[in-house]
Amino acid sequence: MTPGDSHNSGGQGARKWRVGLILCLLVVALALLLRLGGERAATANDFAFYWTAARLVLDGGNPYSPRETVDLQNRLSFAGKGPLVMLNPPWVLPVIVPFGLLSFSTGKSLWFGIGLALTLVSVQWLWDLYGEGENRWIGWMVAVTFLPVAVVLAIGQIGPLVLFGLSGYLRFEASHDDYVAGAFLFLTALKPHLVFLFWIALLLCALHRRRWKPLASVLAVLAGASFLAVLLDHQAFQQYVGHLGEERIVLQESPTLGGLLRHISGLPAMQFVPLAGAAVWFVLYWIRWRSTWEWRDRLPSLLLVSIMATFYAWFFDQVVLLPSVFYATALLVRSPRKTWLGAVIAYLAINCLTFLLILDHRPAFYYSWTALAWLVLAAVVQRSVSERLLA
Repeated sequence: MTPGDSHNSGGQGARKWRVGLILCLLVVALALLLRLGGERAATANDFAFYWTAARLVLDGGNPYSPRETVDLQNRLSFAGKGPLVMLNPPWVLPVIVPFGLLSFSTGKSLWFGIGLALTLVSVQWLWDLYGEGENRWIGWMVAVTFLPVAVVLAIGQIGPLVLFGLSGYLRFEASHDDYVAGAFLFLTALKPHLVFLFWIALLLCALHRRRWKPLASVLAVLAGASFLAVLLDHQAFQQYVGHLGEERIVLQESPTLGGLLRHISGLPAMQFVPLAGAAVWFVLYWIRWRSTWEWRDRLPSLLLVSIMATFYAWFFDQVVLLPSVFYATALLVRSPRKTWLGAVIAYLAINCLTFLLILDHRPAFYYSWTALAWLVLAAVVQRSVSERLLA
């Protein structure tokens, strides 16, 4: 056997091991899906937000009415401590209404399956971009151990669709398919406040570079989805605005950095201090990078600061940080072992501590620190790698 044959044999063995790992992940995911689909009890999770809203629309009701929501959920015996009222904007209705045609348990299983599939595709696309298709098993291991991914799938939230929108935008923007890239952003707009700095940057890029296609595309898709929403519920937008006003969603405490500052100080205005800091940071960031703006490199920081500073978010919303995590991972893969060892320990520590809090059933505010922790870790990684490259 020649040295070349030995190298090829070793490479084939490594590829088989990586393929085996991916297949194991898919088998586990399929087993979970089949288990959920086979459950007879219609146990409620956050999918209840979307399914109840869909049923109310199909029945001619108000999907944003707490009273109608509680009435329906009580009749179906899965109401919790309070009304599970959907807070997403009306253009989500064309996405969720088909699930209302199904029973709750069937719809929940299908929702889980779609969320899992979109997450797997997102992982593939993101690592193709940041890992350049190499060491694919690293991307999968990072995705499996990044706790927000598992949490968002387990509770049936809409985060996988938002992540898929970001992943699709990055993938097609890199190949200059601007209309397709922009269309993917419709999914990101299902929870637009999570990535609020991204929308500002998208507008500024259109103005600065005269690259209007992505913005025009997402606006066109949003207009189409909004038109369908109005066809489904003629008063959808009035009902949505009314619900936000009645419940004062913007002023509600949530486990964000701003929410924690408000909770500690007792001053509602403290909730918006991180927003002010993010605004100052963004101005400086844009001035520095606008002439050489590349979404592949700039989006990770925008996501981290947006999630840290947003006025309303939950731990599972941090699934949108997967591009940021992959970007930092790709930097570490190309750096000396001494650089990435500490980062790996810190990454696992954040995930493990959060997992212990979940097992201990801690209240939501116990997770307020996590977004800032991811931001600090990513900043330290980028700075360490940059200093070693300049050394």
